[in-house]
Amino acid sequence: SRPAPPPKPQSAGVDEPLRLDDPVDVFVHSGANMCFGIILLILSLIPPAFSRILSVVGFRGDRARGVRMLWRSAAYNNINGALAGMVLLGYYNGLLGAVDIVPAAGDYDAAAESVGPPPDKCRRLLADLRARYPESRLWRVEESRLLANDGRLDEAMAMLTTACESKMKQVAALSYFELAVDAMIVQDWVLLRDTFLRCLEVNDWSPAMYYYMAGCASLELYRDAVHGGDDDEARRQKTRAEEHLRKAPQVAGKKRLMARQLPIETFLQRKLQKWEARAKELGVDLADAVGSSPALEMCYMWNGQKRMRARELERGVANLGWARCTADEETVDRIKSEEDEMAVWAVGSAALLRGQGKLEEARAVLKEKVLAHDRSVFKGPNKDDYVLPTATYELAVIAWTECCSPPAGKAGDEVAAYRREKLDECQAQLDKVRAWEAYTLDARMGMRVQSALETLGWFRGKMGWA
Repeated sequence: SRPAPPPKPQSAGVDEPLRLDDPVDVFVHSGANMCFGIILLILSLIPPAFSRILSVVGFRGDRARGVRMLWRSAAYNNINGALAGMVLLGYYNGLLGAVDIVPAAGDYDAAAESVGPPPDKCRRLLADLRARYPESRLWRVEESRLLANDGRLDEAMAMLTTACESKMKQVAALSYFELAVDAMIVQDWVLLRDTFLRCLEVNDWSPAMYYYMAGCASLELYRDAVHGGDDDEARRQKTRAEEHLRKAPQVAGKKRLMARQLPIETFLQRKLQKWEARAKELGVDLADAVGSSPALEMCYMWNGQKRMRARELERGVANLGWARCTADEETVDRIKSEEDEMAVWAVGSAALLRGQGKLEEARAVLKEKVLAHDRSVFKGPNKDDYVLPTATYELAVIAWTECCSPPAGKAGDEVAAYRREKLDECQAQLDKVRAWEAYTLDARMGMRVQSALETLGWFRGKMGWA
């Protein structure tokens, strides 16, 4: 007798669309795609340090498959489809909106959907969800994110300020937070301060961070007043800045993540300790002991430079300048002599220069002010230990930018060789950051690195260099 054919693998055809007519089948399949898609996507987003641990017990993400399953679920007009759509928009507008290494427009293909936002498809999904749930304020927040990621920050802020406040506190808090981040990117200090103070009233996620950001905004207003010659306003803003900044560590630690303090609160506590110690050593007030703009440092943490256009980048370079400091020249020189303080300035400056297309200048600043120092320089209770891995990551972003924009004089095989060289350079820098020891806000940077590695894997497959 003829042997029976081997059984068909259960996973075969998992990505093939199904024709479903029964409402129960529709609900089950849309729910399964939504749930399993979210699990696969989340596991693929976990920073390298954690993903290695999870892989030991068999937990592995699959970003491409997870995204495909979510898109399939989002096509259904039910609660599962709405949740899948919400996750997709959050992934593309939120997480990938803060990632630098994404597919270039000229290289984008269908397989790139898992590593880079498909703008037209996202707009259609958002329009569909708004048509399904016209009363929801959540979609206005997502639309504002789409606009902000396109660099249309004024339109994004207008959308958030003209809408009625949502009755759901969670959506209202998200709306205010997005508005505050946009205000930080355009460097509207009054709006930044007022919006983060408003966040205190509607949300208790991290009062310490809200006070810290309000203090950073008031500090910038103090600097504006000092350089504008308005002594009365300078005194008012200085008092407010110091009040908000000192309030931040007092309310830190109320929220816990996996029984640990929020990383952002650990970061800001270290910053305040550093400034207070410096103020005491130099004999100046707290507001005058602050060096490079802390507001723009936080802007980098949320990758606001990516959303900036020429006007905001120019303004950012000016606001990051040492001339903005309010202490006397001798005191400012002593602040600048601290290697980690100068490194914080260098990382922020490099990101702005990169946004302006000045890649060689950005690379030179990083090598001279950050990478020339040994790791031990950035270690200590009040040191900014994140700058060295972050500067290494910035070199990877610069290499990727060059990979996506080969010189005009090259053609054919020369272009391919150049792009592969820059791709390998980018990979080498990312591998360094991935293997870095623990540092402040490493999870935040780890997600950028993980997404970047996914993009490089996609690009190697596309070019046949895998």
